[in-house]
Amino acid sequence: GKMPLSTQLADAVRRRLSDAGEGRFEGPEMESLRPLFELQANLSRIPRADEVLVETISLKDGFHMFCFPFGGRLAHEGLGAVLSLRLSRRTPASITAVVNDYGIELVTDDPITLNETGWRELLNPDCIVDDLLASVNESEMARRQFREVARIAGLTHQGYPGKSVSSRLQQASSDMFFDVFAQFDPGNLLLAQARREVVEGQLEASRLRDVLAACSSRRLVLVEPESVTPLAFPLFAESMRATTVSSETWEDRVRKMAVRLEDRAPREHE
Repeated sequence: GKMPLSTQLADAVRRRLSDAGEGRFEGPEMESLRPLFELQANLSRIPRADEVLVETISLKDGFHMFCFPFGGRLAHEGLGAVLSLRLSRRTPASITAVVNDYGIELVTDDPITLNETGWRELLNPDCIVDDLLASVNESEMARRQFREVARIAGLTHQGYPGKSVSSRLQQASSDMFFDVFAQFDPGNLLLAQARREVVEGQLEASRLRDVLAACSSRRLVLVEPESVTPLAFPLFAESMRATTVSSETWEDRVRKMAVRLEDRAPREHE
């Protein structure tokens, strides 16, 4: 769902991961996840509470970069857009962003080399609002939000009692206004209002700023695992849904990949 991972819950998850990284598995839940934690440690690293883990993997379908700020899905949606924008400024590339509560995946066709300094620049909290505005400037999010702004402003006709205008016609009208304003009046106040609402509401700009500030104070750990790790697996599976064409269903392919990943996990513990 869209319920965000709260700051308190994110901190608690970080502490649990840090405990696992230090070999502490207290409680049945942690013990049941121990094989996956150990597989994560073998393939990559379990991020500690004061670390931000970044994994980069080159696969047949492209180059995958995984970053785990643990900021919540809504903040990560904004961060994914900002990272894609900043990365495209450094290196011309087509970038696909996928997010969940724990992390962000950026997928490109060709490998992109980034050292710690490069990642620090991408995760810099400075100019975050400007970059968010730039990233949503032509996005579908801004277009969708403009429909509500146009309705409230009276630009679209809602019809009369007993004879309403169809939602398709209302959408076409608001999209026409959006395109005309974007092309001929880019400083239009209604456009600016729609973009601000996206930045502050849908993308949680203030939460995103806090997430980036926290990342700046943590140690970056860059790892190049040989295969997709347990932490990265949910993101990779979601990106595969959007980008891969196959005769198999998405669920079947993910199930097979999960079985292969679990087969690599330790089965017994002394």
